[in-house]
Amino acid sequence: MSELASNAIRHGGGRGLLTIEPVPGGVRVEVRDWGPGLAHGIPTKPPKQLAYGGRGLWIVSKLFPELVLDSSPSGVTANLFLARTDRPGTEG
Repeated sequence: MSELASNAIRHGGGRGLLTIEPVPGGVRVEVRDWGPGLAHGIPTKPPKQLAYGGRGLWIVSKLFPELVLDSSPSGVTANLFLARTDRPGTEG
């Protein structure tokens, strides 16, 4: 969530909206910004080793393969699902 939120601020016009909503089995996370959109979508390859930046969305996409980005000239909306994991000794 923090990587998506920082991308929204850094690349999406200086502000964003983070929504975390409980849903059956976990939480839905949505991050929205009002920047220019993404030219190339979710990166499929990691950036070059010495590249400055460019790893955020790639890392998020590897941790959460169900990441969905909706990009347009009026901004980007990222959605993902965090599954609930019960710890031993806790009741659900």
